[in-house]
Amino acid sequence: FGVRNCLRWDAHGCSFCLRVQSLRGAGMSCEGDAMDLFDAAPSGAVARRAGASVSARRERDQTVGPSVVAVDFAPDGRVLLAAVETHVGAEVRFLSVADGSTLYRLKFEQLFAALWRPGRPGEFPAPAFEAPLPQ
Repeated sequence: FGVRNCLRWDAHGCSFCLRVQSLRGAGMSCEGDAMDLFDAAPSGAVARRAGASVSARRERDQTVGPSVVAVDFAPDGRVLLAAVETHVGAEVRFLSVADGSTLYRLKFEQLFAALWRPGRPGEFPAPAFEAPLPQ
């Protein structure tokens, strides 16, 4: 899994995302495009559920790679919003928290911030995911 220095919890306290936070900009960290999603059981046990990368195959050949600059969990805990800087602009990617797959992408020339609108407390039950396989 490599270096990870930024942690973001979901609103229910049952999942979290670890990623690289690079203050040097897009492409300055060799792992700036990688994230890992974890389950945190009430008993205290933690297990890695999925890994995700925001690089596409054609982007991996570029000198300057994409970099995740912010992440935020949807109020229901099922979707992760990732703000990404690329060498040609910025985008918001919506990733499945269950498996890390990309659900949707929005492209922008510039992106200054991206967050979910907060839900009301108790509006959504905690999501239930299949237990991750032992690693």
